[in-house]
Amino acid sequence: MKIRLIVILFFLFFLILQAIISAQNISGVINTYTKVSAFGNCNNLTVSSTVGYNIGDTILIIQMKGASIDTSSNNLSFGTILNYNEAGNYEFNIIKSISGNVVFLQNVLLNSYNPLGLVQIIRVPYYNNVTVSGTLTALPWNGNTGGVLVLQSFGTVNLNADIDASGMGFKGGNASIPFWSGCSALDYYYTLVSGLAGQKGEGITDYGITYQAGRGALANGGGGGNQSNAGGAGGANFGMGGSGGDQENYSCTTQSIGGVGGGALNYNNSQSKIFLGGGGGGGHQNNNVGTGGTSAGGIIIIRANTIVGNNFSIKSNGLDNTFVAQFDGSGGAGAGGTILLDVLNYNLAINIEAIGGKGGSSNFSTCFGTGGGGSGGTVWKNGVLLPGNVTVSLNGGLPGTHIGGGTCANSSYGAGIGSSGGLINNLLLVQSNIPVLPSPIIINPQTICQGQSYSINSNNYSTNGIYYDTLSTVMACDSVIITQLTVNPVNITNNTQTICNGQSYTFNSHIYTTSGTYYDTLSAINSCDSIIVTLLMVTSTFIINNPQRLCNGSSYFINGHSYNAQGNYYDTLKSISGCDSILITTISVNPNFNTNVAASICYGDSFTFPDGIISSISTTHVSILKTIAECDGRSSSN
Repeated sequence: MKIRLIVILFFLFFLILQAIISAQNISGVINTYTKVSAFGNCNNLTVSSTVGYNIGDTILIIQMKGASIDTSSNNLSFGTILNYNEAGNYEFNIIKSISGNVVFLQNVLLNSYNPLGLVQIIRVPYYNNVTVSGTLTALPWNGNTGGVLVLQSFGTVNLNADIDASGMGFKGGNASIPFWSGCSALDYYYTLVSGLAGQKGEGITDYGITYQAGRGALANGGGGGNQSNAGGAGGANFGMGGSGGDQENYSCTTQSIGGVGGGALNYNNSQSKIFLGGGGGGGHQNNNVGTGGTSAGGIIIIRANTIVGNNFSIKSNGLDNTFVAQFDGSGGAGAGGTILLDVLNYNLAINIEAIGGKGGSSNFSTCFGTGGGGSGGTVWKNGVLLPGNVTVSLNGGLPGTHIGGGTCANSSYGAGIGSSGGLINNLLLVQSNIPVLPSPIIINPQTICQGQSYSINSNNYSTNGIYYDTLSTVMACDSVIITQLTVNPVNITNNTQTICNGQSYTFNSHIYTTSGTYYDTLSAINSCDSIIVTLLMVTSTFIINNPQRLCNGSSYFINGHSYNAQGNYYDTLKSISGCDSILITTISVNPNFNTNVAASICYGDSFTFPDGIISSISTTHVSILKTIAECDGRSSSN
């Protein structure tokens, strides 16, 4: 039994030793950041730089700003969030490929993003067992990138130092330019160059130079203090920032024209948006000894099986405003940041903080505006109950105090405390596991007629062949379209026709009556036009003269008719061509001869008979002949 126990203890010691040996030490900044300038047509992003990114890397895509606010009201409503739009959207994805400054994603994007709202991608390294050997932090938000720390471990994260994103969030506003034109500037927005108010703290919206300064909040950014010498307000996150201190009572009267605290942000599981804390607003100054607001906490995301705390902290606090103004207004403080914990186990003591910063104080013999405190931040965890060894601090920041003498000594002089932050359960990190489908290949058989063309993707094809085109599909990924083009010929058919004079030939709704070549277009079975070439010949009517001589009492038969009298007779017959022919029969009737005609001719002469026949000797017609002797003096018989 003892031997078995020793073996078990040795095995456990071996596992712990292996974990310690295999654990990687990390500190400083472990993430890589780059700005997204465009979202492409094939689940791809165009970024400022791909240096430090590799195929297969896990990345976080996050939009930092883009909310719409009320700018139509010059009252307390100014700066109220009307629509978050894409601000706060985020998700994890994987790099599939890189081409130049274009990053192609492995999985389909779940959220929409607008690059105008400042989108960045952040490389997220994976560790097995990792030890935080020195302070682990993020690059501070610089207006385009930074502000977010992401740590992922398959095993244990051992804290031998803090994880700290305090002050890495939205920036505080500057104090006004030194300017004084009287007391009690009352508007909620001014230009910064006017000198009438301190600059607003940075929030999840951008609205240009018209609204840079003034006591109205800028979404979750604290408002600036107005003239004369009022204090800036605290920034906000889960809760609202504290208001800025009142107008000075040295040359003016006390009036509440300090900055309006930044507006609280909405966190919920249905939208799953996350935000940097809002910056504090700047104080108003005319003697160049006022102070600006401070920066807020950033975003921390930790995914791990186990965190071993060792009494160290995970924190993202708003920065305290430690500069003390003299006879000018003080700035507000930044809000606590946002911490997301997708962790199964917590061992040993761990401190988790998202505390609002303390507002700026003032030191003079009379009262000047102090700064408002930043609100507490957000801690959002999965469904695991936090054990007793985990402490969570989400307090709002205290306002600044007047540490000089006078009637407001040791008071906040109108500055407010920031609201507490919030602890949210049931965290589900947004991660797409839907792979992008490969580029589809689409077979596109097409048939056209000779003389036509087929157009696709701005290309025109008019001959038989296979053509390749790349198109974008509804899913925004490229598709290869393979067009198999068949060109059907135009059929030309000769059509020889013969008609008789006076007839007509009808084809394709056309009527033809004269000889010639005619072209008609018809649709063939293959849907292409066919050309019918009609060669038309018109055959004339024949007129045939048919003279006939009859003896008196005889008849002439033709075409079923019998003629026996002298005259012209017309008959219509079919010719070889099939057309009618006109046969004109001219009948001559000779009478019967019973008269003997006596004539004497000499040998070698001719005699014309009554029937018109001319003969020299005729036994039929001659009745009296002269003898040769009579014609030439010789004696002869007939």
